Amino acid sequence: MQDQLDHIEEYLNGNLSEDERRDFEARMKSDESLNEKVANHRSLLKGLELGFNRELKSLLQQEEQMQKQISIKKNKQIKLRNYSMGLAAAVALILVSIYSIRNQSLDSNELYFNYYTSYPNVEAPVSRSDDQIDNAYSFYEQGNYPRALKLFSKLNKENPLDPAPIFYSGICNLEIDNAETAITFFDLIQKLDQNKYSKPAIWYEALSNLKLNRKSRTIELLNDLIGDEDSYSLKSKELLSSLGQ
Repeated sequence: MQDQLDHIEEYLNGNLSEDERRDFEARMKSDESLNEKVANHRSLLKGLELGFNRELKSLLQQEEQMQKQISIKKNKQIKLRNYSMGLAAAVALILVSIYSIRNQSLDSNELYFNYYTSYPNVEAPVSRSDDQIDNAYSFYEQGNYPRALKLFSKLNKENPLDPAPIFYSGICNLEIDNAETAITFFDLIQKLDQNKYSKPAIWYEALSNLKLNRKSRTIELLNDLIGDEDSYSLKSKELLSSLGQ
């Protein structure tokens, strides 16, 4: 994930060779997730740059005005020196803010990968048979998530009230780095009657929001899991602590 972020920044900063740039842009056209990440990072950098330039310009204008006054009244040299120190501190603060925002996203991703594990195929003993090769759960176990997702989609249409294919559709989307879509499936689980996937869906929806750096929503979902003394409660408390809660 860090390598991908570095590659995105090199692309946006124009540091890639011509061949690397063409190859990266071809990947963006075929990978909606990567294209979205590039767009989001471009907006983030642009917003930070605009904010930095605006603050810096304002500070420099104030310093320029101050120096005009100093040229008229030499006895204000001490005040100018103090102001320059304040300017340096302000610029440093802005740079630290930019670094903190970037690191906050990295921290969320690191926490996500520390806590995320794919859900086991508990439906296999019931839903899969040896003579049924083209089976969603079989492809899920093999790690062929795009193929499994297509077959889960068929199962969802055949029986929209069955929570299992809905839940595993969410996991497949997480596995192919599509957290936004995964959330829609985990939300659907909560609209069904209470079932064995209700708690796991909340946990994975919390991780999906963590992956998207939506801290407040992540915390809200984790707090829904800490009532019972089970594995989800323990993991939620531990993750909440890592988030400073």
